[in-house]
This record gives sequence, structure tokens and C-alpha cells, in this order.
Amino acid sequence: MAKVVTKRKTSLGGLLTEIFGFIVLIWGVVSFVLTSSIAGMLIFIIGLTLMIFGFIKSFQAVCSECRNSVEDKQVKMCPVCKVSFD
Repeated sequence: MAKVVTKRKTSLGGLLTEIFGFIVLIWGVVSFVLTSSIAGMLIFIIGLTLMIFGFIKSFQAVCSECRNSVEDKQVKMCPVCKVSFD
């Protein structure tokens, strides 16, 4: 039985968002340690949020049979191998 499954794939947008989030996260930690201010904590939270968003953006819906991308979990048939989903 074929299904639509989610799989982590390398996407440039997700990867760049994660890297930028990591840089902002480190900047927030350094800022908080050096100045002990609320601004450093807010920068840390923004960096963490960007990292999580980039991680989530890296997941794609794929066919369990041929591992090719499908539009979303609502499709009824794989566009490549033509297998029907439950």
C-alpha cells in the first residue's frame, strides 16, 4: 500500500533559514552574556524561531513507493509512478 509520507529533503530555502537563524542565535547569546540585557534574549528567541522555521520548511511530502515529491497529502495518485494512495 502506497502512502504519502513526509521526509526531510535538502531545500536551499530551509537550509539558508536555519543557517541565518543559527547566526542570529549565537549573536543573541553573545549579546546577552556581554550586556545582560533583554535585547539579547529577544535576539536569541528570534534566532531560535528562525532555526525551527527553517527545519520545518525542509520537510516535503513524498510518495512512499518512488520517493518523488507530491503536492501535498491530499493527492490521490503519484504523478510519477501513478500508484494510488489510500
